[in-house]
Amino acid sequence: MYTGGGVLHINNHLGYMEVNVPSSWRVAISVVNALGSITEPTDSNSDGPTVLIRGENSLGVLEIKYI
Repeated sequence: MYTGGGVLHINNHLGYMEVNVPSSWRVAISVVNALGSITEPTDSNSDGPTVLIRGENSLGVLEIKYI
């Protein structure tokens, strides 16, 4: 069972990236965004384990979705 503290490193340049996260987790985002767009979930689970998404998004689209 995932207990938190994990880091997902992403690098998205001129592309589309979708990251699916279980709805029982919390998401923390530390992504450098250069002329791209980032869509993150607004209804986070405050009691679940946290995953940190870190990296770069340049001229791309990054979508983070709960499943």
